[in-house]
Amino acid sequence: MARAMAPSDVTSAKDRLAKPLPSWRRLRAIPLAAGALLAMVPPGAMVFSYDAAVHAVALGFVLSMVFGHAQIVLPVLTGARVRYSSFAYVPLALLHASVVLRVSGDLLEWVDLRAVSAIATILALALYAGSLTFMSWKATCQAT
Repeated sequence: MARAMAPSDVTSAKDRLAKPLPSWRRLRAIPLAAGALLAMVPPGAMVFSYDAAVHAVALGFVLSMVFGHAQIVLPVLTGARVRYSSFAYVPLALLHASVVLRVSGDLLEWVDLRAVSAIATILALALYAGSLTFMSWKATCQAT
């Protein structure tokens, strides 16, 4: 009987420049489930229920997938070398915190909390773009 393959069986850490963020894999399903539950709220039951569902899925699930896979996909699409850095967890954590703020602001109908979540989301995106740029630059400098 074949044994289950561990991620280390497929490729070792030194064989790859970029590593995905494996500890966040289980957490990525939470925004998707939250969005699905919020989408089941009857229209008009809450003022911002649709907005909460859209943001839980689009920001919480889709963008966390982008954050988790960009280090793998970017070298294939652009040829840029991207090194793994544990700093990549910071924008991801900020993104998840902004989604929690957004959904909380929607459910509590607190517009100011929604505004704070928008700033946090933009900051998370900028921080992630900056970290990818820095990791790519660092990989290029080390390769030469």
